[in-house]
Amino acid sequence: MKAVMMERTVSKVTCGVTSVSHRGVHHRVARSSMGIEKLLINGVRQGRMVSMQAKKAPELPPVVSPTQGEPEWYALVARAEFFFNDVQNEALAEQLRELKRYYEENGREQDFFFVCEPEWLDKFPEAKSVKKPAVALVSTDKEWMVFMKLRLDRVLKLDLGNMSIDAATKSTAKVPEFEPQEWNAPYTPYSKGWWEVFMR
Repeated sequence: MKAVMMERTVSKVTCGVTSVSHRGVHHRVARSSMGIEKLLINGVRQGRMVSMQAKKAPELPPVVSPTQGEPEWYALVARAEFFFNDVQNEALAEQLRELKRYYEENGREQDFFFVCEPEWLDKFPEAKSVKKPAVALVSTDKEWMVFMKLRLDRVLKLDLGNMSIDAATKSTAKVPEFEPQEWNAPYTPYSKGWWEVFMR
């Protein structure tokens, strides 16, 4: 492949470095003492060949149906007040609503749920450190749960293993009543019970 040479005459005879745009691509080129700027377009820059081929996007993992058989489940566990009554975490409601809407528009089964005091919780000794009542956000989407762990931060991540959706989402208690928090934001908080739509 031949490099296309583009020359542009400069009015002044100077030395240094300048920037040139060509077809939306920004290049830095040397300014010669003769006042000629040479730009190698097709990937040849400073005597080195640069691959301009687009990299193939990584393949997304297949969607796991939460209702077929016993898929693998993952959980993020924290005290109920952290999920539902923490003003520092109030954006969670909107994020989950948007995700649910996206699923509905694309005909995808909902694969994330809140569970209050899950029946399986006692099987994990590390969960004893979580204050009661505990709530778990469970899902079969492993990559999304990794993202949510990073976003929520103060949660315990558990790999639940393979189980049915009924076993993964079985609660043993109701979400408690919360004391109202001081609200200083210029908009109104989400209504009480916003989480109910995400419970089975």
